Amino acid sequence: MIRLRGGDPTVDDGFRIALKHVGPILGYAFVAATVGMILRWLSERSGTLGRIVVSLVGIAWNVTTYLTVPVLVMEEVGPIEAIKRSASLLKKSWGEQIVDNKQK
Repeated sequence: MIRLRGGDPTVDDGFRIALKHVGPILGYAFVAATVGMILRWLSERSGTLGRIVVSLVGIAWNVTTYLTVPVLVMEEVGPIEAIKRSASLLKKSWGEQIVDNKQK
Protein backbone atom coordinates (compact mmCIF):
# COMPACT_ATOMS: atom_id res chain seq x y z
CA MET A 1 0.00 0.00 0.00
CA ILE A 2 2.93 2.32 0.63
CA ARG A 3 4.06 1.79 -2.96
CA LEU A 4 0.53 2.31 -4.31
CA ARG A 5 0.36 5.62 -2.46
CA GLY A 6 3.56 6.75 -4.17
CA GLY A 7 5.94 5.96 -1.33
CA ASP A 8 9.09 3.87 -1.25
CA PRO A 9 8.56 0.98 1.21
CA THR A 10 11.48 -0.51 3.10
CA VAL A 11 12.03 -3.77 4.92
CA ASP A 12 11.69 -1.81 8.16
CA ASP A 13 8.22 -0.70 7.02
CA GLY A 14 7.25 -4.33 6.49
CA PHE A 15 8.45 -5.37 9.95
CA ARG A 16 6.82 -2.35 11.59
CA ILE A 17 3.46 -3.11 9.97
CA ALA A 18 3.70 -6.83 10.77
CA LEU A 19 4.57 -6.15 14.42
CA LYS A 20 1.64 -3.76 14.68
CA HIS A 21 -0.66 -6.65 13.67
CA VAL A 22 1.18 -9.51 15.38
CA GLY A 23 -1.85 -10.65 17.42
CA PRO A 24 -4.18 -11.29 14.49
CA ILE A 25 -1.31 -12.77 12.43
CA LEU A 26 -0.51 -15.24 15.22
CA GLY A 27 -4.23 -16.03 15.54
CA TYR A 28 -4.37 -16.86 11.84
CA ALA A 29 -1.17 -18.91 12.13
CA PHE A 30 -2.83 -20.95 14.90
CA VAL A 31 -5.95 -21.54 12.78
CA ALA A 32 -3.88 -22.47 9.70
CA ALA A 33 -1.66 -24.83 11.71
CA THR A 34 -4.69 -26.52 13.26
CA VAL A 35 -6.35 -27.02 9.87
CA GLY A 36 -3.06 -28.36 8.48
CA MET A 37 -2.68 -30.83 11.35
CA ILE A 38 -6.27 -32.05 10.95
CA LEU A 39 -5.81 -32.53 7.21
CA ARG A 40 -2.55 -34.43 7.78
CA TRP A 41 -4.20 -36.60 10.44
CA LEU A 42 -7.06 -37.41 8.06
CA SER A 43 -4.66 -38.15 5.22
CA GLU A 44 -2.62 -40.56 7.35
CA ARG A 45 -5.75 -42.51 8.28
CA SER A 46 -7.29 -42.62 4.82
CA GLY A 47 -6.93 -44.89 1.85
CA THR A 48 -5.89 -43.69 -1.57
CA LEU A 49 -9.23 -42.10 -2.41
CA GLY A 50 -9.35 -40.42 1.00
CA ARG A 51 -5.86 -38.98 0.50
CA ILE A 52 -6.93 -37.56 -2.84
CA VAL A 53 -10.00 -35.95 -1.27
CA VAL A 54 -7.95 -34.56 1.64
CA SER A 55 -5.39 -33.20 -0.83
CA LEU A 56 -8.14 -31.44 -2.77
CA VAL A 57 -9.52 -29.97 0.45
CA GLY A 58 -5.99 -28.82 1.32
CA ILE A 59 -5.61 -27.14 -2.05
CA ALA A 60 -8.98 -25.43 -1.62
CA TRP A 61 -7.92 -24.25 1.85
CA ASN A 62 -4.65 -22.83 0.52
CA VAL A 63 -6.38 -21.00 -2.32
CA THR A 64 -9.13 -19.72 -0.03
CA THR A 65 -6.70 -18.33 2.54
CA TYR A 66 -4.22 -16.87 0.03
CA LEU A 67 -5.13 -13.25 0.84
CA THR A 68 -5.72 -13.71 4.56
CA VAL A 69 -2.61 -11.94 5.89
CA PRO A 70 -2.97 -8.91 3.59
CA VAL A 71 -6.64 -8.67 4.64
CA LEU A 72 -5.63 -8.94 8.33
CA VAL A 73 -3.26 -6.02 7.93
CA MET A 74 -5.17 -3.78 5.53
CA GLU A 75 -8.69 -4.19 6.92
CA GLU A 76 -7.66 -4.66 10.56
CA VAL A 77 -10.00 -7.58 11.22
CA GLY A 78 -9.58 -10.80 13.16
CA PRO A 79 -8.35 -14.10 11.70
CA ILE A 80 -11.76 -15.67 11.05
CA GLU A 81 -13.15 -12.55 9.40
CA ALA A 82 -9.96 -12.26 7.33
CA ILE A 83 -10.35 -15.86 6.09
CA LYS A 84 -13.96 -15.13 5.12
CA ARG A 85 -12.95 -11.91 3.37
CA SER A 86 -10.08 -13.67 1.55
CA ALA A 87 -12.52 -16.29 0.27
CA SER A 88 -14.95 -13.57 -0.78
CA LEU A 89 -12.29 -11.62 -2.68
CA LEU A 90 -11.07 -14.72 -4.52
CA LYS A 91 -14.60 -15.83 -5.32
CA LYS A 92 -15.43 -12.39 -6.67
CA SER A 93 -12.31 -12.04 -8.82
CA TRP A 94 -12.26 -15.65 -10.06
CA GLY A 95 -16.02 -15.63 -10.59
CA GLU A 96 -15.71 -12.51 -12.70
CA GLN A 97 -12.87 -14.08 -14.70
CA ILE A 98 -14.83 -17.28 -15.36
CA VAL A 99 -17.99 -15.40 -16.41
CA ASP A 100 -15.97 -13.01 -18.58
CA ASN A 101 -14.13 -15.89 -20.31
CA LYS A 102 -17.38 -17.77 -21.00
CA GLN A 103 -18.89 -14.72 -22.67
CA LYS A 104 -16.06 -14.45 -25.20
